[in-house]
Amino acid sequence: MATSKIVMGVGMIVIAVVAFVVGLYASPLIFPTAREYAAGFTYSPMPPPTGKNVTFDASPSKPEGKTILWYYWNFADGSPPVNTTYVTTTHVFGLYGVYNVTLTTMDSEGLEKTGWKLVTVIAEDSVWARVTETGKIIVGTEPGWPPYEYLNETGAIVGFEIELMEMIADELNLTVEWRNMGFDAIIPAVQAMDIDLGVSGFSVTIDRLEVVQFTMPHSITEGQVIMLQTRANQLGITQLTSLANLTQLGLKCGTQVGTTQEAELMQVAPGALVTYNDFLLALEDMKRGAIDCVYAETPITSNWILEAEQKAETPIVVIYKRPYFPVAFVAHKDAHTLVAKINGVLAEKLIATAELDELKQKWKC
Repeated sequence: MATSKIVMGVGMIVIAVVAFVVGLYASPLIFPTAREYAAGFTYSPMPPPTGKNVTFDASPSKPEGKTILWYYWNFADGSPPVNTTYVTTTHVFGLYGVYNVTLTTMDSEGLEKTGWKLVTVIAEDSVWARVTETGKIIVGTEPGWPPYEYLNETGAIVGFEIELMEMIADELNLTVEWRNMGFDAIIPAVQAMDIDLGVSGFSVTIDRLEVVQFTMPHSITEGQVIMLQTRANQLGITQLTSLANLTQLGLKCGTQVGTTQEAELMQVAPGALVTYNDFLLALEDMKRGAIDCVYAETPITSNWILEAEQKAETPIVVIYKRPYFPVAFVAHKDAHTLVAKINGVLAEKLIATAELDELKQKWKC
């Protein structure tokens, strides 16, 4: 009898538990059938620039069968949060950077949801805006660096980099306006946005990267010190082991102002340094014996050596050489879109198709 009561009691408990569980799942108050959702949003343009309206759209947040009563935006840039009943809103970021933008919504049943995204804001590319508006790109160059850029018999600016830039501009449906200017004036002009790009055999260096940005390199050069063969024979010089040898041997070495060669000589052999406004002036002084040698880089040194041979002049020899810098175009720090467009053409249309190699062969560089 006691046993049967125990069994009956256990059975009642089991039934009660089952009924309770079933009741829980059947009750809409405890286990609602409402569709769960997360607060989501999109934004445009991507990436958003500084100083321009960015549209944020919370349409992905709207749950099926419900109504969103309000949208609460926090743009994490120090501006006041925005509480609105509209599904879209606009915002202007004053500074570039990465912002953790959050959205909180509340629906018609009182359910709140929050979502967030890291939004990378870039500096507005006013250079590209001007280029696209005018349909032309203003490019500064010093045409004294053959075969990269030089003046032909008619006075036109020609050369490897000149044709390369024209090819890139054609792909971007732009025309090029060339500005003939001093080499050391090009980077300041780019910084001031007086020109859109600098194309003049610029080496990519850490110091320059602090004030401008570069496109992807199109070439890598070799630094060379050149000397007339007769002068080298007179001094008994075949090869120098370092630039410091210039000072040790009492040599005078010419180079152009504002170049990487000038910076190197100032650091390693300041006593040997003689500066010129133009590499060609240094070359002329070397040929007439006013200086002993010139520090430049390929392909201009190769061009000078070949030219002397073709004109049956005194041969020019290389007395020092070392691996040198990549060469690229110079752009403003904020010209991200312009640089991206140029890089895209270089990579896909010119490098991958071997057109760049063919162009180098044409100009012997």
